[in-house]
Amino acid sequence: MRLAYGATRWVILTRHLVVKFARFHFFNLAKRFIWRAVRGEVRQRLLLHGSSPSAGAIQILLAGCRANWQEYTLWRDTHDARFVPTLFSLFGLVNVQHQAKALTAEEFRDRNPFGRLIFVLPERATVDLKKLEHYGWYGGRIRLVDYGHDAMTEFFSPRRHLSIQLQASARP
Repeated sequence: MRLAYGATRWVILTRHLVVKFARFHFFNLAKRFIWRAVRGEVRQRLLLHGSSPSAGAIQILLAGCRANWQEYTLWRDTHDARFVPTLFSLFGLVNVQHQAKALTAEEFRDRNPFGRLIFVLPERATVDLKKLEHYGWYGGRIRLVDYGHDAMTEFFSPRRHLSIQLQASARP
């Protein structure tokens, strides 16, 4: 068993499963708030994360829960073969995924499952797609293990694909 962490979650890696726990950054949020308040940037920064400053603060505070929930619902709704399956989520507080085996930089470079798609997605969505540590071998394929991101959810949403299909079929 191994413990790791990312920007928004603590991760326990076992032999067959990965358990992701949402991290809450109360101290970090307070520190950033003070730093941004001194510079007069609080409102502007919070509006980057939500429709209002209070919604932005909640989004930042609950970023780990949101990432967990997005991974769970994206897997549940798509079963996309480019993602490692997310088996369970407890309201985004805890996620359980299958464990993927690490891959090398050469494997990632030569066999990235997203290939040219990286150039089609919005720039904010490709940040995670370009990181080796976000991929692993699972079920004989290279798959994305960290896909809890707004842009990923928007792009791979079944509703988006339905809308693209409807637009394509409506063209003369």
